[in-house]
Amino acid sequence: MLFRSYFRHMDEDPGCKVAVHPCISEFVGRKYEELFLARHVENIVYAGEFKLAHSVLSAKILRNSGRVILRPLIFGEDAADNLKAHVEMLANEGLPNIFFEMDLGISDYNMFAPALLESSFEPRFLVPLAAKSDVVVFQYIPGGIH
Repeated sequence: MLFRSYFRHMDEDPGCKVAVHPCISEFVGRKYEELFLARHVENIVYAGEFKLAHSVLSAKILRNSGRVILRPLIFGEDAADNLKAHVEMLANEGLPNIFFEMDLGISDYNMFAPALLESSFEPRFLVPLAAKSDVVVFQYIPGGIH
């Protein structure tokens, strides 16, 4: 008789420093407590430093499953408008499942957080060490009020 065995090799989580916008710090803190992860969380806010005029997002479109994964590349002053334009265009294309992945190891990416909440995105889960650091995944909720 043949038995199969599956396993996952796990390493010790070394801990790390993450940058988090205050509007999502409660969510992130709660997830770190649930997952028992050692993190040094630094709240970041815009303090008048130079911002580019335009933001840039990448979009991975998975038509078979009707999903889109947006990722930030450059934060700019038009982040909220850019995000809303992406959502509108994708929804018109019949792609209702829109997600946004934010790497907490890149502080500029966190500046998208207020625009995400304004655009009906909600933080759904946190993936430890999925990029440079931990990744927060937001999901677009049509008609959400924030």
